[in-house]
Amino acid sequence: MRSLTLITKGLNTCTALMRQLNALIGDKVKIKGFHLDGGLPSRVADDLIVISSKNIMADVEPYLEPGAKVLIARRSLNYENIEALFEIPANTDVLLVNDLQSTALDTISVLKALGIDHLNYFPYYPGIADYPRLKTAVTPGEPDLVPKGVERVIDIKTRNIDVSTMVEILASLDLLDEKANLLSARFIKDIINLIEAISYSRA
Repeated sequence: MRSLTLITKGLNTCTALMRQLNALIGDKVKIKGFHLDGGLPSRVADDLIVISSKNIMADVEPYLEPGAKVLIARRSLNYENIEALFEIPANTDVLLVNDLQSTALDTISVLKALGIDHLNYFPYYPGIADYPRLKTAVTPGEPDLVPKGVERVIDIKTRNIDVSTMVEILASLDLLDEKANLLSARFIKDIINLIEAISYSRA
C-alpha cells in the first residue's frame, strides 16, 4: 500500500484535510497527518508528502528525508457553509480570522475572486497589533483564534485542498484512472452548491 504524509500548521487544518484525503483515497493509501503546533517526527519519508501551505515550508524542510517527493497544496474554499456569508448585509466590516497573515490575505482574495465581495474584509491573525474592533468575524476553521469582543462568528470551515492539487496527488500515487470520476463528481457538487448559494442571495 502506498503512503502519504500530510503536514499542516495547526490541528484544525490537519483534521479537516485528513478527512478530505481519507474520503477520496483512504481505501488505497496509508495517510498520516502531522501539524507544526503539535510537533513533527524527526524524519518524514513517504511516497508523497503534502504540505498544506508554502508559508510553512521553511519550518518543515529540516524534517524531510533528502529526495522526498513533496507537493505544496493549493487550497480552495469549503462551500459547505458559504451561504452564511450572504446573510451579512452588504458593506459590513468583518474580520477575516486565520492562523497566519498570508493565509488570511489569501482567503480574502479567494472570497473576492468568487464574487463574495459585498463585505469589507479586515485580516486578523495571531500576533497582529493593529486591527479594527468589529462585531462580526469570518473564519475558515479557526474560531478559537477570534479575538474577544466579537459578537458573531461565522465559521466557513477549513479551506480544502483544491481539485488541481488533488489531481496531482492522484497522479503521483498512480490513482488517477481509478479515482478521477469520484474527484470530478465531488468537484461538480461543490460548484453546484456555490452557484445555488450565490443565486439564492441575489434572488
